[in-house]
Amino acid sequence: MEKELDRITQLPSDIIGRILCCLPIKDAGRTSLLSRKWRYKWAGIPSLVFTAQSTGLSLADIPNSDITNKLGRMIDHVLLLHDGPVHKFLLSHWGFEFLGIDRWILHLSRQSLKELVLLSLEGPIYAIPSSLFLCQDLVRLVLYKCKINSPLGFLGFKNLKSLKFRCVILTKDAVENLISSSPLLETLILLDLKGVSSLKIDAPNLQFLRFEGGVRGISFGSTRSLASVSVGINVDLGRVDECSTNMLAFFQHMSHVQILKLQNYSLKHLATGLVPRMLVDPLITLKCLSLCINLDNVNEILLALCLLRSSPNLKKAEFSWIKTVLAWWTAFGMTRSHLGCSSR
Repeated sequence: MEKELDRITQLPSDIIGRILCCLPIKDAGRTSLLSRKWRYKWAGIPSLVFTAQSTGLSLADIPNSDITNKLGRMIDHVLLLHDGPVHKFLLSHWGFEFLGIDRWILHLSRQSLKELVLLSLEGPIYAIPSSLFLCQDLVRLVLYKCKINSPLGFLGFKNLKSLKFRCVILTKDAVENLISSSPLLETLILLDLKGVSSLKIDAPNLQFLRFEGGVRGISFGSTRSLASVSVGINVDLGRVDECSTNMLAFFQHMSHVQILKLQNYSLKHLATGLVPRMLVDPLITLKCLSLCINLDNVNEILLALCLLRSSPNLKKAEFSWIKTVLAWWTAFGMTRSHLGCSSR
């Protein structure tokens, strides 16, 4: 009777593994108490997620220093007993300092790791160990608040499709080499990079790009697959000079873009020199345009008009920091359903 009722235990191992992956890591470990057959089933789950919710460790109950110690011991214990590949490792926990990151990444580099997410929500900036660059099966990499020094001779992540950096310290050459040497890269999100004053993006399969930061200029190499671009240069560098992003070179690589967002001071950096009435290469596929404009800058207004004239298939336009657009509506015959406006 007991054997007939215990249908879950009789399920194939891969199905049981999927079920355990849906449980918080703490509850998955507790299944070892069910019976002798279940003692080590949790140790084969390919997805390891360590968050406040999954571990049961809360700042409301435990001081910061205790969380670092307890969570560190928990991760050590899980990795020590784990039997099988680890495809996903996610660590994001308030009050935790990344003190054991070197040995954990070294261990994961031998586990066919496909997804790595490290979010340092508190504590000092930590240095990513060189063993990260041994994880050649990585498909998704997310890093927050850390420092990266790529080793000499690094040839990129050949399987990487999604890359997100936020508050990461690295050199211009390091980030450009990482992007250009990841041939399958499709999604790129770079927010508040430290140590990068200008950036060139060369990624032939890149489809989605979001960039925000205090760089002086951003340019493109081979980006023929770009469909969505969001650029927010968030520092006003005063008088924009020849070091800024070249407008014609910037839009030359936007021929297949469907969504274009230029936020903060991006338009100011692009609207330098003589602004043409229309772009040499029209934005034929552009359907959604979002611009942040300073109405006291004539060149920014001219560039906005240039983009509107160069986008024959535009369906939606959004503007911020605009005092009035009545004249624009009249000039272009647009109605409120075609043009979204906001002011600050």
